Amino acid sequence: MGCWNKTCGLTRLHINAGDPVYVFALEKNNYHGRCYSTAFWRPCVLIWEAEYNGYGAGENDKGIGVNYVVNGIKRQLVEVGQGENPYHDIPVKRDKFDLELFYEAVHEGRLNIQDHFRENPEVDFVMMRKSAVDSLLNTWEIKDCYLDDNRDLVYFTYGYDDLVDKIPEYVAEVKEAYESDDISKRFAPDWCATKGPLSALKNFIADSSMSYSKIVNVKMAVTDLIEDENNTEAAAELLEYALKGTMLSAFFERTRRNWAPAGHEGSQDNDLDAHEFLLDIVKEEIAHERTKREEY
Repeated sequence: MGCWNKTCGLTRLHINAGDPVYVFALEKNNYHGRCYSTAFWRPCVLIWEAEYNGYGAGENDKGIGVNYVVNGIKRQLVEVGQGENPYHDIPVKRDKFDLELFYEAVHEGRLNIQDHFRENPEVDFVMMRKSAVDSLLNTWEIKDCYLDDNRDLVYFTYGYDDLVDKIPEYVAEVKEAYESDDISKRFAPDWCATKGPLSALKNFIADSSMSYSKIVNVKMAVTDLIEDENNTEAAAELLEYALKGTMLSAFFERTRRNWAPAGHEGSQDNDLDAHEFLLDIVKEEIAHERTKREEY
């Protein structure tokens, strides 16, 4: 089988060999309802960068997320031996598990991890065009609000860069909590005392360890880096990559998208005119919805 285009999980455009991408590991959600973007697959928000190799996998992978995800899967891996088909039923063993085997095992449908309910969810991944994700994160703004001391609503707007600017403050706060003699601060920091973007950042961090895949517990990884290694730079880098994932998931919620591995494996289709036609239709529908709201 020759090379094929991957499908971007954000834009649904094709991804050519050599294109820079972000890689999101996905964990099958065996307990889904139909309410959220994670209904069928839950992303590991600690993402990494790669280039698409033209055959379904990444190459030149980089970023702090790579080792965390590979090691997280390795710890929870459901090992399987060589199957009847020597070409496709590949063995997936803990002592041999690495990034190359991750891609290969996903391609052959032989990658699963353990969970507390013994359902052993399947693990897959989705790629997104790096340029598209970066453009979204650099320009998208979220409107939010909080109650001030007078119980009045205060509205504010923030974007990805605003939250990144708050990462050093958050890391310093965690470091102070773990250096404090008051052990309770380590488990219950005073999050309610913060307002605006810092509070939003903390909510995203909390969500990264509660709402998404359990392959990596971002909050625990950050506290381990600070408490055990006193490595605040690595903690900040980890948070920056995880923040990309959590903000993308927030965007998925607002645009009614579901997390899932991309389809059209084996296809080279890249009809740009069809994409533009669909965009025009969507813009017409949005204009129609806004008119209805104004009339209402």
